[in-house]
Amino acid sequence: MEETRQPRERRRRRRRPEEGTSLTRKLLTMLLIIGVLAGLHFGFRAEEKVPPNLDLDYPAICTQLEKEFSNKVKYPYVTSATFKVDTEQKQVHMMMTIVEDLDKNEAPRLADKAIRRFGQLTHEQNPNLAEENEDYYGEIFDTYAVAVGIATPSQLATNNPSEWYINDNVLPTLHTKQAPKLPAPEFLNF
Repeated sequence: MEETRQPRERRRRRRRPEEGTSLTRKLLTMLLIIGVLAGLHFGFRAEEKVPPNLDLDYPAICTQLEKEFSNKVKYPYVTSATFKVDTEQKQVHMMMTIVEDLDKNEAPRLADKAIRRFGQLTHEQNPNLAEENEDYYGEIFDTYAVAVGIATPSQLATNNPSEWYINDNVLPTLHTKQAPKLPAPEFLNF
């Protein structure tokens, strides 16, 4: 007896959502992601900021600052003030000697005034530079570091910069609120 076998119908099983996606879909998704990332990288780049013109008359700025901080009416507690700019090292040097009996809390305010005044004078020479404000020393200090030393004559006589009221270095792009307290005696070359 011969039985007649009928071919079975194959049923297509429906894919359940939790079973995942096909290889084709995964490849298309990966290609789409790569395309978007490439477009962002090559097509939508932000314009690079043009560096500011820092070709300023630094000796004139330093002379102006020395004159201002040597004014006995405005700064009676400053006995000497020296300012220099090293354009190769991109470093501003500020050293002030103050009277012995000055409250040590006045030294940080004096350093802040000197740095801000330097920023103002650079803006006066090049108005395209951003001005200093409450939270910012000025655009010059986006490129230049500043080394500040403030000490009394007796502190200077010890030849130990760690005893000075101020012996700090403010690195470029770090401004008032973020400025670190870094000892930097090697930066103060007067």
